[in-house]
Amino acid sequence: MPSAVTLEAFVAAVESGAHAQAIEDYYTEDATMRENTAPPRQGRKLLVRASRRCSIAPPGWNHAACGRSS
Repeated sequence: MPSAVTLEAFVAAVESGAHAQAIEDYYTEDATMRENTAPPRQGRKLLVRASRRCSIAPPGWNHAACGRSS
């Protein structure tokens, strides 16, 4: 389990739009990601490339916010 400091740094990176950097910094080399009904993508390098492709989308298209519980 990551420390609270690490978790907050990850959330801040994602919320700021630095998705590819967050993947590089916090995901393991063999990480997987799945979008809805698409087959899973595996490998940090592939996930970073996919995230960078999304970063050229129109502003507001790829927004993330943490839904913290009270």
